[in-house]
Amino acid sequence: MGSTNLYLPPEVHRILARYINSQDIPNYRLLNKCCAEIGAEELFQTITFHCSGASIARVKAIKGNEHLRKQVKVAFWDANYWRIPYVQGLPSWQDYFKEKSDSLRPWGSPEFETCHGAKLGQLAKNQQEWEAYVDKAKDEDQNRRIEVLHAALLGFENLRTILVLNGDLSQAHRGLEKWGDIVEYSANDEPVLLRGEGLHMDGPYIPDIYRPGAEALETLRMLPGLCLSKLSIDALCYTAFEEPINVAGTLDTLTSFHFRLTDRADGWNEYHEHFTTDNFSQMAQDVLSHGHLAEFLTRLVNLESLEVDLGEFCSDYREDSAIDSTADVIFPQDFTWPKLRMLSLRNFDSTPKRLLALLERHSSTLKDLRFHHLHLELDTSVVGQEWGWRDVLQIICETLHLERATLSGWLSLTPERGEWFLDNGLAAPVATYLVEGGECPLNTGNAGRAGIR
Repeated sequence: MGSTNLYLPPEVHRILARYINSQDIPNYRLLNKCCAEIGAEELFQTITFHCSGASIARVKAIKGNEHLRKQVKVAFWDANYWRIPYVQGLPSWQDYFKEKSDSLRPWGSPEFETCHGAKLGQLAKNQQEWEAYVDKAKDEDQNRRIEVLHAALLGFENLRTILVLNGDLSQAHRGLEKWGDIVEYSANDEPVLLRGEGLHMDGPYIPDIYRPGAEALETLRMLPGLCLSKLSIDALCYTAFEEPINVAGTLDTLTSFHFRLTDRADGWNEYHEHFTTDNFSQMAQDVLSHGHLAEFLTRLVNLESLEVDLGEFCSDYREDSAIDSTADVIFPQDFTWPKLRMLSLRNFDSTPKRLLALLERHSSTLKDLRFHHLHLELDTSVVGQEWGWRDVLQIICETLHLERATLSGWLSLTPERGEWFLDNGLAAPVATYLVEGGECPLNTGNAGRAGIR
């Protein structure tokens, strides 16, 4: 029986190509002219880069090819850096890794020699890795300059989305996938320096621009002509908003902005004999209270999708009721995004009054609402009225005309007033209630306690 080639129309090939592993697409492109074109579309639709000569050269090479340049629509920016603040010479290299290794040593643990801390200790003695670090850091310094990134990124006429990631990253089906905020060794990893080791370093001589995500945001806002529609930054240090940020002519084209703030700070320098890790929650709250983040968001007037993730410094059960909730300092009371259709609040706290006012202002456009770990603060301005989550959800259900709702984590109050862990089967019923109405699924029988998180 003679063999026949099965013909598939280009539309089918485009669907199939989405599921082909990136490493296999070059072989797929060799099949015929149609596969070559569709494979190029799929392979170069999403690019990744970081601040090294080789990575920037690859981006420029793609941009130099007219056909490939037009395929690029999404860029993942790996914002991990080689440079470790305070590590300027071999002695400081040795001290840094020795002290960090010692700080992670679990007393009496026989497994220590194969864990992350032990690998750091081995790096302290590795002069070859030190010499490689010097070369990599020098190359990086040359390629993280604004004019270099300007020359690399501008000119992709169809690039509309940039996702900035840092921390523990790996290659995904397309682009990058994030696993955690810090880079760590597994038991089988070789003790070689990982890019991003000094990501969270903080100290009096480290500029705020070197904090996580801050340099990427500053760079992107200084690239007129980029014409981005979507920007996502995970994680972005709160210090990025210590001063006003001008977005005119750059980021004011955004229709989608998703970001997660971090307040993690690792401390070490040559004058200390120990390595510390801390979360500056109060400092982050103080910076947010300056209003620069709120001002920045209000300048993004074309937003249709907004996700605000406050990471780990959302405050549960504040003892000082005079401290503003995060909703107070992020969302101005009288501002409305006229096109906002999706709002996602993660690790957030608010008074019922402020949360409901925010949602009601957007009731004519908001169709997609997402909550993850939300805490209701007591509203001391409303005498004799204590709102609970059932009250809040009922008003949301009656006020908004949602097409989709997504909930996860906790909806919390004070322990005496009830809280609910949605991941124990409550998420779907509550989401359905917000979209379709009916009876609120939350009751005293399925309430939990914060102490069992």
